[in-house]
Amino acid sequence: MKIKVLLLENVAKLWNKGDIVEVSDAYARNVLFRTNKAKIADKATIKAYEKKQQKLQQEKQQLKEKINKALEDIKQNWLILKVSAADDGHLYEKVDSKHIENAFVEKYGFRPENRQIEFPIKKANKLGEYEFFFVLDWKKIPLTLKVERK
Repeated sequence: MKIKVLLLENVAKLWNKGDIVEVSDAYARNVLFRTNKAKIADKATIKAYEKKQQKLQQEKQQLKEKINKALEDIKQNWLILKVSAADDGHLYEKVDSKHIENAFVEKYGFRPENRQIEFPIKKANKLGEYEFFFVLDWKKIPLTLKVERK
């Protein structure tokens, strides 16, 4: 006898998370249900899953809009970091990609994902302008960071 299940995880390179598949009831009971990789695909489960997926899609779209708005703003106005520095322009704390990520959080309300910020010089130790890259959809977008004294 076969039953329909909603997969909660990818299963053995055969099916992907979110797929509704028909499997034998023994496989479902002994493997999928015991490892919490699937649920029985009744109407309520499918509806709840679709609602959750729709919410995730909306959040993803909102994040994409925030990213595009932030990138346009930085292209025109730079990303400005205000830091403590000595009179000769040396910084008390070196600026790196984590500082850039924190600036995105403060100014634009989102944290870039891991490896979305590429800062070629790794650590800036003087006041001035530096180029960094925002990686979006496998494309490097060049942007300018301006490090200023507080």
